[in-house]
Amino acid sequence: MSEWSSDLRELARYCTGGIPTIVAGDFNATWDHSALRDAAAGCSDAAVQRGQGLHATWPASMPSWFGAQIDHVLVTNPIAAEDFATRDLTGSDHRAVVVRLRVPQ
Repeated sequence: MSEWSSDLRELARYCTGGIPTIVAGDFNATWDHSALRDAAAGCSDAAVQRGQGLHATWPASMPSWFGAQIDHVLVTNPIAAEDFATRDLTGSDHRAVVVRLRVPQ
């Protein structure tokens, strides 16, 4: 737990850094977990932006409507998600997260 908490503190640094940022990975937490919400304040989740915030990424052995979305692509303004999808990966217990982002010049 201490390493996970440390990682979340690092996430907070990226979400509030003041420069456009993309952070992606397995956060081992869903949005109903207050530690993730607090750390990610200032970031937006690509899945949530596209109305897919309840689409499970883990475990891949379960239907996508039953499970947890613990893998996230987080962005800060002005970056925005244009598409969000997940894909099954042979040999992985997670679904792949595929996101197309709009990054203004």
